[in-house]
Formats: sequence, structure tokens, C-alpha cells
Amino acid sequence: MFSWSFTFIPILGLLVLILVIWAIFDIVKHEEFSDIEKLIWVLVVVFLNIIGVIVYYLAGRPKAIDLEKIRSEVAPKTQYCPYCGKRLPEGVNYYYCPYCGKELKK
Repeated sequence: MFSWSFTFIPILGLLVLILVIWAIFDIVKHEEFSDIEKLIWVLVVVFLNIIGVIVYYLAGRPKAIDLEKIRSEVAPKTQYCPYCGKRLPEGVNYYYCPYCGKELKK
């Protein structure tokens, strides 16, 4: 007798292999990661297989939107607190953030 598991399991294994290879190529090509971060993510993906791919996709993969880049393009003179992210009122040089109280410059 021929069981469905003889055809389903190899296809599932091939799909997992393709996802792992995709994740490894994606990790290696991103310049945002340092070499040690790349090594750690590759090890996570290789040893945890499909769970590692899911964790990398949800938590480790660089996001498509770079908030700092957008802020600099939209309003280059607008200042934001690097700690809380709130916009600082214009025209005043702050040494401390008026919202979170962290030191901005020395």
C-alpha cells in the first residue's frame, strides 16, 4: 500500500530546505548586520529550521521602512529625541529632552 505520507513528507522537507536557504542568503546579503550578527542568525536558522526562519522573518529581518531616513528626507532641520522619538520644538537648542529628560548633547 502506498501512503500519502510518502509524498507529503518529502515535499514538506523540500519546502523547509528552500526556506532555510532563502533565509541564509537574505541574512548574508544585508549590510545592516555585523559579521557576528550574521553568524548568529545563520546558526539560528540552520539549527532551528522552520522555527528559526520564522523568528528571523519576524524579529531579525531588517524592516523595509527606515524611520531615520524618512525623517531626514521629510524634514531635515527637524530634530527628534534619539531616546523617546518625540519631535523637539524648533528654534531652541536642547541639552535635555523636554519629554523624557535624557541628555541630548554635551
